[in-house]
Amino acid sequence: MVIRVSTVLRKRKHRNQEQLEMVLKKDKVHVYIAGPISFAEERQAYREAIAEGLKKISDKFVIHDPWEREKLKFGDPSFNKLSGEEKRAMAESIVTDDLRDIYHCDLLIAYMFRIGVGTSMEVFWANRILRKPVIIIYTRSEDKGRIPLWLYAHSNMIFRTKKAMFEFIKNLVEEDEENGESEE
Repeated sequence: MVIRVSTVLRKRKHRNQEQLEMVLKKDKVHVYIAGPISFAEERQAYREAIAEGLKKISDKFVIHDPWEREKLKFGDPSFNKLSGEEKRAMAESIVTDDLRDIYHCDLLIAYMFRIGVGTSMEVFWANRILRKPVIIIYTRSEDKGRIPLWLYAHSNMIFRTKKAMFEFIKNLVEEDEENGESEE
């Protein structure tokens, strides 16, 4: 894959809901769940809640959760004993696996209870580079209702709660099922 600077800098027509509707018409929708992991290892329950919520809406959702792979590495007590070069190699492996998963997914859902470097990079990669739809659930209360402009620029929809997102997706999926629309 060749990425040109002109492609990244080109102004884009934002397709917002239209792009999401197209993806949700598929028979199988591969969803990557993004969210802060580093320094928040004990706060990963949202991942299961998102996966379960999507499965309740439809069995069309195939979940890709990097925490399932990364918790094995973060939970390893020997991590702190690794040399700098070994940690760098582990980080490169994790990032490459995450980027590959996002590349193969149809939709990225980012749960942001705090701004995380990795999550922000994943949102950018999915939306700006790969042109995939991104939904953000932004729950950070410290920002007094303000959402960073970079998140607006690199997402199709932003919600304040998982519940609001589930209702939105459920309505689109049910609408497609009523109309008998689906794609391979």
